[in-house]
Amino acid sequence: MRTSVVKDPGSGFLIGDAASFSRCPVTVLRTQFLKVYREKCFEFVIDHETYWDNADKDCRSRGGHLATIGDKETQVFIMETLRSIGFNKHGIWIGLNDREHEQHWVWATGENLGSYRNWGNQQGNGITHLTDDCVHLRYIDGGQWHDSPCHLGTYHYTYICQYRKYFDCFNFITPLEVSRIKKSYMNEIVTRNCNTTIFNC
Repeated sequence: MRTSVVKDPGSGFLIGDAASFSRCPVTVLRTQFLKVYREKCFEFVIDHETYWDNADKDCRSRGGHLATIGDKETQVFIMETLRSIGFNKHGIWIGLNDREHEQHWVWATGENLGSYRNWGNQQGNGITHLTDDCVHLRYIDGGQWHDSPCHLGTYHYTYICQYRKYFDCFNFITPLEVSRIKKSYMNEIVTRNCNTTIFNC
């Protein structure tokens, strides 16, 4: 199956067409909030605010995790996408956290924080670092990263889920079918056509 890309009129980034979206997990709705970038699917959940734990749990329930920002290009992609979809919230959760070991920042995948960092002023190692274990991207602060409590009081935000794309299986369902077929039945289709549910790229 040949897959083409189109330019998002809002962000200017090249995003996948219907064919490439079909390789995102079938449990993820095909809406304007789903974007494909570098063979990964990003779901911008901007209509629901919650704590970090609940956000990551929701992403994992669909086969993903909270987003990883490993380089400047991904950071720019996320910021441009937020702008193009009219994001106007205070912040949005990403996968970075130091819940297991204080000051040892890792992504939701368990991958260590690499050389790229976009901390805000006094963030990541400030005076409240003992309680600030989860990170949100603050859009109104130019996309800088801010650490905050994972599940306390008013610290609930929208979030970005990230998914790996499935192999392009024959007779794969179309995005239109996603809105018509029950998720349980769609999973059966993927299992039958791919002979597995864990063939991720």
